[in-house]
Amino acid sequence: MIAAVLSCTALSGAVAAHRALSQAGARARHETSRLADAQRRLAEAKRRRDEATAARAVMAEAGVLHLSAQDWAVRRIDMTQTTMPRVAANGLLAELRKGSAQVFHAQELDLTVLSAEDGGLFDEGGRSDDRNVQVTARGTLYFRIGAN
Repeated sequence: MIAAVLSCTALSGAVAAHRALSQAGARARHETSRLADAQRRLAEAKRRRDEATAARAVMAEAGVLHLSAQDWAVRRIDMTQTTMPRVAANGLLAELRKGSAQVFHAQELDLTVLSAEDGGLFDEGGRSDDRNVQVTARGTLYFRIGAN
């Protein structure tokens, strides 16, 4: 009978040890999952930190080159199918060209010769007082404030 009691005690101890081992395994898997999640969050935080560092470096370089937002003004240009002489169209294009003090970001830019008698778009034919070119220019003109 003592042997049966010892055997029963040993069996219940083994069952309890098995249960404890199983619970410890579940806790270990849970903690491993939490560790992997924390490592992913840490990697993401490091990536964001690196991006922020790079952005600060770009902003500092932009400031040195006078390319920061406070150094520029913005004007919207919206001319839709405006008819003008070729000389005026050339002047407009000269004003919109990129330079060190301005940049034109075109959403739409279209030049059309209205009459075949005026020649092609790149021909110098036609009289300068003729209204022979149709211009559509839409976009944003950025220009430096206090540009040298």
